[in-house]
Amino acid sequence: MNRLLPLYTTALVACMFVACSPQAPAPQVAETPPSEEADEGGHDGPLVPMMTCNSNAMFNASTTKASLIATHGAENMREERVPWVDSELDAIVMWPDNPAMRAEVLWFGNKSGMPEGARVSGGQESLWVGPEGLLLGATIADIEAANGGPFMMTAFENHNHGEVSNFLGGKLDAEVGGCRVSLALDAAPDAPEAALAALSGDSEKSFRSDSPEMRAMQPVLAEMTILFSKP
Repeated sequence: MNRLLPLYTTALVACMFVACSPQAPAPQVAETPPSEEADEGGHDGPLVPMMTCNSNAMFNASTTKASLIATHGAENMREERVPWVDSELDAIVMWPDNPAMRAEVLWFGNKSGMPEGARVSGGQESLWVGPEGLLLGATIADIEAANGGPFMMTAFENHNHGEVSNFLGGKLDAEVGGCRVSLALDAAPDAPEAALAALSGDSEKSFRSDSPEMRAMQPVLAEMTILFSKP
């Protein structure tokens, strides 16, 4: 299923930013652009949960714990330790019990300062919209279309999990407002063993997204992360 959503022409109206229910209905797609009026969370902009580097994204480098409480309510957030590479990070998890809206705001250090980034995962029930309209569950072809061309990926390790290592100068390669995008993909559960073996092992190796082995893996987008540059 195609998991690429054109930005500014689609509105997801099933679950908004405040007090989202775990039993939220399936997202609806509108034929007209979303309203630019202030939403329930006090933001001006489209009523779509955005995980991008654009100005209408939910989180940015100036996000703080206090601003999250003020905007979305303490009842919609929980402090947790979350996985990060081979360790864990401090995070404020927004809507932690709602798979459709769960998102993590990440700190590498003290949560009293500015965050290092934000991340969403959790599969195709997530309502979050990423850069160039990407949704979790997007295919290699979807990501190439969003990027405007192929990209490079690391080997599939840690439960068949691989990361985009280089967008090769594509649209997803650009840093916008001190923010950059990071994507991670999971191999299909029924990926051929030969393809998995060819693309696994050495984490220092990179593989093109348009290679026959990568196509055979049929990986899908599992995580979208935005990372903020520090002054």
